[in-house]
Formats: sequence, C-alpha cells, structure tokens
Amino acid sequence: MGDLEQIELLEEYIEDFGKELKNIKKASDYLKLIEQFQDEVTRTTVILDQSKDNMVVQQEITTAKLSLYQSILQGIEQKQKVLEELQNNTMNDLSGLNQKHDKHMNELKESIQELFNAINENRIVIESLSKDQKEHQSSLFKKLLITVGLFLGLNTALGITIVFMLLNG
Repeated sequence: MGDLEQIELLEEYIEDFGKELKNIKKASDYLKLIEQFQDEVTRTTVILDQSKDNMVVQQEITTAKLSLYQSILQGIEQKQKVLEELQNNTMNDLSGLNQKHDKHMNELKESIQELFNAINENRIVIESLSKDQKEHQSSLFKKLLITVGLFLGLNTALGITIVFMLLNG
C-alpha cells in the first residue's frame, strides 16, 4: 500500500501544484493589469505635466492680455477726455461765431436797407430827370441792383459757407 499512499500523496501534490499554478496565473494576470495601470498613470502624468506647462503659458498670455487691455482702456479714457474738452471748446467757439454771424447779418441788413433807401431816393431823382437822363440813370440803376444782388448773394453764400465749415470742421 505504500504505492497507493505515494500515488495519493503525488495526486495531492499535483493538485496543490495545479492550485499554485492557478494562483501564479492569477498573479501574472494581476501583474499585467498593474503594468497596464502603471502605463496609464505614466501617460496621465505626462499629460498633466504638459497641461501644467500649457496652463502656465496660458496664464502668462492672459496676464499680458489683461495688462494690454488695461493700458488700452487708459488710452481710450484719456482720448475721451481730450475729445470732450475739444467738443466743449468747439461748442464755445461755435457760440461765439454764431454771435458774430448774427452781428454781421444785422449789419448787412442795415447796409442793404440803406442801399435800398438810397436806391429809392435815386429812383425818385431819376423820375424827375429828363427822359435821356432817365434812361441813363435806369441803366445805372439796373447795374446797381445787379451789384447789390450779387453783393447780397455773395455775402449770404459766404455766411452759409462759414457756418457750414464750422459745423463740419
């Protein structure tokens, strides 16, 4: 019976050896999973390091942009103040020019009225003159009216041009 015990013992060893082989196979499978996990952790670490470097660069870019925007904003605010001052000065200048224009227009009206009065007086004188003189005076009168009309048109156009230039200036 010694052989039978030895065979049973050998079967038991073989069975234990099979169990150990199964445990080694499981350990090998676990080791492969651990190696895969380690590779994934390594790749993730590399990606995180790259992301960290990218974030630092992005933060530097953002800081530079913010600084640029702030300086641009300051420039815009300064220019806006200058524009407001220029606008106020322009409005004051326009107001003064408007007053001068009104004064000149009143003077022009007075001059035109004086001219019309003189023309009317000349007309009365012309009517009292002889026919020959009337024709001559009539010709002069027409020339005078044309001259006055041209003078009036020229002054009006000049006044309008000055106002237009000041407004669009």
